Amino acid sequence: MRRLALALACGALGGWLGPVAPLAAQGLDLEDISLTIHAGQEFPVLGELTQSASTPAFTETITDDDGNEVETETFRAAEFQSLDWGDAFENFRTLGAELDFWEDSRRSLYLGASFTRAKGQNASLGTYDGADLRADFSDYKDTSFYAGFRWGESFHSLFKSLLSLQVGATVVDDISAEVDNIPELNSLTFYERSTVFEVGGLVSFLLTPTDFLEAGVQTGLTYQTAVSGDDQQLSELNLSAANGAGALGFVPVRALVRIRY
Repeated sequence: MRRLALALACGALGGWLGPVAPLAAQGLDLEDISLTIHAGQEFPVLGELTQSASTPAFTETITDDDGNEVETETFRAAEFQSLDWGDAFENFRTLGAELDFWEDSRRSLYLGASFTRAKGQNASLGTYDGADLRADFSDYKDTSFYAGFRWGESFHSLFKSLLSLQVGATVVDDISAEVDNIPELNSLTFYERSTVFEVGGLVSFLLTPTDFLEAGVQTGLTYQTAVSGDDQQLSELNLSAANGAGALGFVPVRALVRIRY
């Protein structure tokens, strides 16, 4: 399902890329605006939440400047497996609004904001000191702000399609989980609250029953760079490498309504 969603999104975008470059360089004479509301599901298809990491059991002796033993620290054997975003979260839901500034019925510049939420799941994290280790992840939350260029083509008086290319910033809440079988810790924070870069390409298919109202569906691909790792607790387990991933690519499937003024 993940590969199919990615292939369909790339295929839809690829058919539109040819005409966009020359149009983007022509400049826009803006004359009217529209408001778009969209909502739907997002399917994670790129990136990993965590990387695999492991450490053997060992004892570390800490000495002072004179070579005297100050402290002895014991690390237990542990092995974390890599997790996809879909292993830790389910049902990514998105809601957003966009304001378009149109040159004509085919081209616009737009500003937008969206919110994505997903329910945390119970996932197998690996082993710790020979025992199976599971994690209950907190819910995923992010907020995006972006700007883009839109270009379209009408196939009939009632139908048209639009290609949207956008860039922006996404604020992702910290990602943590409650864990069992680690006596020293009740929870692990893998990533801290982060602001990441986002880029996306989307295709919309619209029904246009009137001059001021349009409705349809939208899909494509969005990608956000890796969130910042939080090593404070993972370093205590000698497993800091586990949060070396964190990038995320979505294929969204949304319904949208646009009102033009």
